[in-house]
Amino acid sequence: MIQKFIESIEKTIHNSPIILSSSTQKQVGPNSETVYLKSNLLFIDSSILEITSFPHHKHTPIKIIQSPMPSLKDVLNEISAIIILE
Repeated sequence: MIQKFIESIEKTIHNSPIILSSSTQKQVGPNSETVYLKSNLLFIDSSILEITSFPHHKHTPIKIIQSPMPSLKDVLNEISAIIILE
């Protein structure tokens, strides 16, 4: 299950047309039931997204707000909409 989750994240990053480069660190727990991921994504507009897990929050143009954990695909769709409007 963990491996499928990691593969899904990597596929989403690889298939995104707005990502120029990425770096992901993975650490699987000793029982192979948990994983810690930390990613840095560089976008076509030179902005960077740093991904870690907790606490879940979002940086808006005005402030940082609490946010439920979205899927990476949802995050990339929101960023894509912002980049396209600029």
